[in-house]
Amino acid sequence: MKNTVLRVNEVSKSFILQAEQPGGFLTGPLFRKNTTIQKREKFTALENISFELNGGDILGIIGENGSGKTTLLNIISGIIKPTSGNVECRGRVHSILELGTGFHPDLSGRQNIFLNASLLGIERKKIKEKLEEIIDFSEIGKFLDVPVKFYSTGMYLRLAFSVSLILDADILLMDEIITVGDASFRQKSFRRLLEKMRSGISVVMVSHNLNEVAELCTRCIRLSKGKIIDSDDAFSVTRRYYQEAVRNDLLESNRTESLQVTGEKIMSYTGTKPLSHEKSFLPPFLQWRSEDEAPGNDKIRLLGIGIKASGKNTGEPVCSTDAVEINTQFKVMRELIGLKIYLLLNDQMGNTVFISGAEISGENEKTCKPGQYETTALLRKGQLNPGMFSAGLLFMEQPQAVCAKFPKVIYGTVSRTEKEQDSDDDDFSKTGLFNIPIQWTTIRT
Repeated sequence: MKNTVLRVNEVSKSFILQAEQPGGFLTGPLFRKNTTIQKREKFTALENISFELNGGDILGIIGENGSGKTTLLNIISGIIKPTSGNVECRGRVHSILELGTGFHPDLSGRQNIFLNASLLGIERKKIKEKLEEIIDFSEIGKFLDVPVKFYSTGMYLRLAFSVSLILDADILLMDEIITVGDASFRQKSFRRLLEKMRSGISVVMVSHNLNEVAELCTRCIRLSKGKIIDSDDAFSVTRRYYQEAVRNDLLESNRTESLQVTGEKIMSYTGTKPLSHEKSFLPPFLQWRSEDEAPGNDKIRLLGIGIKASGKNTGEPVCSTDAVEINTQFKVMRELIGLKIYLLLNDQMGNTVFISGAEISGENEKTCKPGQYETTALLRKGQLNPGMFSAGLLFMEQPQAVCAKFPKVIYGTVSRTEKEQDSDDDDFSKTGLFNIPIQWTTIRT
């Protein structure tokens, strides 16, 4: 029998949007009208949302801005009531939604710890027991007894987050809270949240960071315009969401007007219809129909680029244990001196995290002759971790001049193996986009 701790039953939420037209106390004289006209419009934020959360589950909620994620968390936490449907909770529910709610600007950091914790339902005795832990974690130090109105935004949020972490809950609700402070504090906060999650509590978290959701969550639902449009294991849902974003990005790009996509199917790409109706489809090879339509300039034209697992067919899933080939086809339009090609790999946020380059000119040759070329960059087995990435290209000639640049020209996903999906072991080498082997030597001194 399932240990269900949270059940959301056909929850809907509507709001009345009321806009005052010209004619009010202030706007009337300005627009020379004496009557007030009010427009009332019904807005449905959530529609027939249903799901269950079992003990120990970590549920991720993703979706575009305005899809209803925060509204859903507010209903589960009891902050607002649903228009229809109901929420059943078993156990203590605590939410980390609005950090710093209840902080008083004229009170010191120490005083606000007690005030904020009391508002969160924490007993004063426990606050005293955890006070030093809160102070150490927040890194406020000598500013503890200074009024918080003099704190920077980062200090304010760190203190609020540190108070929230001492909550004892059976169900924890979180809304985009791993964005607090600098990189070091975020990592520390992330580790602490992992500890809480692995202690057996159930978690519902909203985040725009897909890698974070795929790594932390056991399940995921995707909202769009107030409805659940996808529900599955976290990795599958985030991958499909990312791939749809890729398709939309390709559709909006000028380069797609003359693009042919090769993979699970071949189709002419006009930029006016979707790449595929299959949610799981991600074009593994992009190829332009003709040299004239290919992107580039009078020096370089990009004819095609593809990503595939070594030894597999184009379009087959790429796993973290596969060697990965990134194949590029291009044309050199005129003689270039010292031509080099650089591969840029970016994480899902678009940050370039790896660059590798190669000479295009032949051995002992300084110039690159006009003509068509094909290069293949090979990433060894295990170098790409599970997750989502994009690849870009940069062509340079001597003396360090950029010939052509194609940022984020193709996208790819790396899937977990079945063994990785079933394993509960921590493997920090699987964190981030790359796993670069380094030779270690240790001696006892």
